[in-house]
Amino acid sequence: MPQPICPYLGLKRDPSTVLEFPSERNHCHHARPIAPVNLRHQRLACLTDRYVNCPVYQQAREQSLPEDLLLPSFNQIRQRWIILAVFAFLIIGGLIAGGISATRINGDNAVPQTGGTNKVGEGSQDLLLITEALSLTNDAFSSRSNLTPVQGTPTECVPPEGWIAYL
Repeated sequence: MPQPICPYLGLKRDPSTVLEFPSERNHCHHARPIAPVNLRHQRLACLTDRYVNCPVYQQAREQSLPEDLLLPSFNQIRQRWIILAVFAFLIIGGLIAGGISATRINGDNAVPQTGGTNKVGEGSQDLLLITEALSLTNDAFSSRSNLTPVQGTPTECVPPEGWIAYL
């Protein structure tokens, strides 16, 4: 009966020590150069008794680890995320640009055109609302400034029933 873990799996600088779970630190010592094994292959083969079916294990001489068994490097993963982010940015930008141009083509006034002038009286209601809001704000602040402090001694705070006041 084979061992439960591939004898060629180990840490990069310590081939006799293996992490018994899929890890970036587990390397194949039957490959040249020694290389980290992808986590899926570790889970399905290296860390089980099915390692005997592994193509690298079955090789008579040491060769480079096949690309599909190699752990993707951080740079490869980062490149994938950058490509995905650029692609998403282009799609979102295209949708926004398409929406704006469709609105302008349809003549919808939801997106204001630059260089146009307002008709007389247009926007005066907005100005009235802003003026009212400012006067309400000023009244609120001016009433606070007229507050006078309470004169006399402060009242004693009575603790709730069952509480003990420690002084």
